[in-house]
Amino acid sequence: MRGLTLATIGFLLFFSSLVSAQGLLIPPSPPPRPPLPPLPLKYQHVKVKIDNQIALTEIEQVFLNEYDRDLEAEYIFALPPGAMVTEFAMWIDGKKVKAELMDSDKARQIFWEIVSRMKDPGLLQYLGRDTFRVNIYPIPARGEKKIQLSYSQELKYAAGLVNYTCPIDRGRLEEKPTGEIGILVELTSRVPIKSIYSPSHKVDISRRGENKATISYESGSEKQDRNFSLYYSLSEEEFGLTLLPFCKGDEEAGYFLMLIAPKAEIQSSEIGAKDVVFVLDSSGSMQDDNKVVQAIKALKFGVGGLNRDDRFNIIHFSTEPRLLTEVLAPADEANKRKANQFIETIEAKGGTNINDTLLKAIGLFSQSRRPQMLVFLTDGRPTVGITDVEEILKNVSSSIDKQTRLFTFGLGYDVNTLLLDALAQSHRGTSDYIKPGEDMELIVSSFFDKVNYPVLDNLSLDFGKVNVQELYPMQLPAIFKGSQLTIIGRYASYGSTSIRLTGEIGGNKKSFTYKADFPRKDEEADFIPRLWATRKIGYLLDQIRLHGEDKELKDEVINLSKKYGVVTPYTSYLALGDEKPVPRPGERLYEESKVRADLLAARKAPVGQEAVQFSAELNLMKDTEKEVREASEAIRYVGTKTFYLRKGVWVDGEFQEGMETIQVEFGSDDYLKLITAHPELGRYFSIGKKVIVVYAGKAYEVIAPDNKEK
Repeated sequence: MRGLTLATIGFLLFFSSLVSAQGLLIPPSPPPRPPLPPLPLKYQHVKVKIDNQIALTEIEQVFLNEYDRDLEAEYIFALPPGAMVTEFAMWIDGKKVKAELMDSDKARQIFWEIVSRMKDPGLLQYLGRDTFRVNIYPIPARGEKKIQLSYSQELKYAAGLVNYTCPIDRGRLEEKPTGEIGILVELTSRVPIKSIYSPSHKVDISRRGENKATISYESGSEKQDRNFSLYYSLSEEEFGLTLLPFCKGDEEAGYFLMLIAPKAEIQSSEIGAKDVVFVLDSSGSMQDDNKVVQAIKALKFGVGGLNRDDRFNIIHFSTEPRLLTEVLAPADEANKRKANQFIETIEAKGGTNINDTLLKAIGLFSQSRRPQMLVFLTDGRPTVGITDVEEILKNVSSSIDKQTRLFTFGLGYDVNTLLLDALAQSHRGTSDYIKPGEDMELIVSSFFDKVNYPVLDNLSLDFGKVNVQELYPMQLPAIFKGSQLTIIGRYASYGSTSIRLTGEIGGNKKSFTYKADFPRKDEEADFIPRLWATRKIGYLLDQIRLHGEDKELKDEVINLSKKYGVVTPYTSYLALGDEKPVPRPGERLYEESKVRADLLAARKAPVGQEAVQFSAELNLMKDTEKEVREASEAIRYVGTKTFYLRKGVWVDGEFQEGMETIQVEFGSDDYLKLITAHPELGRYFSIGKKVIVVYAGKAYEVIAPDNKEK
């Protein structure tokens, strides 16, 4: 059997603007054999230790050989810029074998030979500044090959913000889902850690004091089409503020993402006292699926977490409301015991009198500067008393104080989403839905765990001499212990300024001032424009659903959808792929009847599984803490560009009908020369063999060899 060969590893000072990508195992297939695809990934586990901006990453990958013969393969890996390999090893016959890595001047030539042989443009994104290759043999027939790579890097620090990127992107190289992915980041810093944010993945964050945090991400078998990105801010301030800008440097306004987070170690004396009224639906339907039992446990958790200076009350209702006490009670131990005894008596029976119950709950709040929270849990729609949604909303609005935040939880599918969403949106709260089979106790308890510790409420922001526009969320929520406020918006003037944050703690006003810079050009955080557009579209769709369709709102949704590639009910063509012809920019994008069927049905029939799902999707679009995923298989995002699949061709959203194109054959000498002269084009060409890209005022059209014009 042929011995192990670790012949070459090269650091390619080429295409420095391309992102890094995770390791690939590419089997050689000399002519006349057809090229073999990269070997599928069974799993990838990543452990990261970041200590004062020095990151040590250990990646363990297991690949599968699905063929009936031993294979030799090229292992390709693109390191993040500036990273240094500390160890490379593989497993042979169950034993770990370390490898000595050697430089090679031929790495670039070898890689181009691989690209040429594979005829796969997806490989272009692997040609990063620090790409290397290792020849590996043997990979046993119907077996696995385990590879371990460790590298260290110094993370970039700018304006109080640090960024870490982990290469897990499989690109466009395989249709199969990527194997299991697990990422664990242990973060330590001498300077207090404030905000932690991932624009790419939904992460779990566990803080351990001011200077340590653990960030984790796990996925099953699914396509990984982006690298894992993590931002965290450092600050000695009581409330840390971090600004992340994006601006292309033209006349168009810039975008920014702003993170505000309190210090992690907050004493109980620093947390303002609050008033809370818990309202629980105890109608007969709460017997189903054990909902009343879970709700009782969640309610006990909420009461148990109240601070001693808080005041509270509990109302459970069916045909009529039943109160723990006629006034707000201090949250001392005696009243908590009394509350638990009251909760134990709750039985599920009767109808659902929402109007009278909410008015009774609102009447418990007094004129006070304390934060006031009304938490409303229901599994049904109004059936007793006033049942008209518009009348209930009007009654609540005329009775509630602007100081009160109203949080709603819909349990199951038999809830009126229009009512619950409007209650929360109109009164500075949030709405959430717990679907059948989900753990209600866990979800509601997590909510109580957060809102029990408000540290700054009634917020306002002053951006000084910089003109900011279209901020989302439009109404700033309170900041709670262990949480952060994420704001996204646009700016139309440039330069340094002072940002002033004002809020209240325990009825006392406090203000904080920060220095910030809004640059004329900064294109590094290219995820921000699409994130902003998604939040704005979510807000506009919500207005249409809650208040009826308006032509100006509808047109704005369509324009944003076209420009940023965000799928909406008005632009559902985006999900059609090649099944139907897709209009070019400027052409009609929708059928009016389908729009009303898809979108306005949520207003006409706000009850049921589809209505709950639609509301949850809108909430996701409006949530600045959530990542933006690609909207459909017919859309691809590269940087700030959006590409649409049109009859087998990926077309740049900036391409207009009538523009002349410069044709270049995929894989030809001209193709390679063009990418070498303009490395940025490699990012765009990597999405397919047929691509139209508008770049530097010209439209380049990549054609497959068999499509070359005679």
